[in-house]
Amino acid sequence: LRPEANFSVDQHGLMRATRRRLADQTQAILRIAEQLDANQQVLVDGPAGSGKTRLACAWARRAAERGERVLLLSFNLPIGAWLTAKFERQPLVTAGSFHRTIAEVLAPAGFIEPAEPTTEFFATGYSDAIEHLAPAVEQRFDTIILDEVQDFRPEWLAALPLLLDVDGPARQFRLGDQSQNIYGVPEDEVLGWTQLRLQDNCRNTRPIADVAERLEIGRAHV
Repeated sequence: LRPEANFSVDQHGLMRATRRRLADQTQAILRIAEQLDANQQVLVDGPAGSGKTRLACAWARRAAERGERVLLLSFNLPIGAWLTAKFERQPLVTAGSFHRTIAEVLAPAGFIEPAEPTTEFFATGYSDAIEHLAPAVEQRFDTIILDEVQDFRPEWLAALPLLLDVDGPARQFRLGDQSQNIYGVPEDEVLGWTQLRLQDNCRNTRPIADVAERLEIGRAHV
């Protein structure tokens, strides 16, 4: 009708629309998965971008709404800091990175974090402290949620349930990418757990591609 019309693409608008579609798609996938928190022990396996962290946060919120005390942990420091900030106004959710959060939980029971922890202490010192101090720890949890669980050492996985309140629901939820099971946690560790496999990558890859393109251009000038 208007052959002289000039159509152009708003890249920023396209990216916003793409993010909205990806968010809607992720929410649709996870809406059913959220209901799995009715189980006591759940293992979620999925690649990067499949919505594991979003699901972990949803479970933490739902547990808090039920009046449960939640321990939400990640090994990664930046993700741990993000989780801490996200739940800073939710008193029933204790969230953060494994080492920093466990040090805070155990501090009232007498745990003193070394000024310069050794590699060996990072590996086993915190889990050993949980095992020794657990009887004296007053802060107990009804639900423990571990994000990116493939980064957790077997000693940590064995020790953390000691922080559960035995008189509560004692839920354990683990989310991670089992293809990156670097510590070789045996499959029978979660024998009998409810399990779910997330397959779709719902992450917006355009910003990632833009960064990769800039890095490639940078290399060309080296």
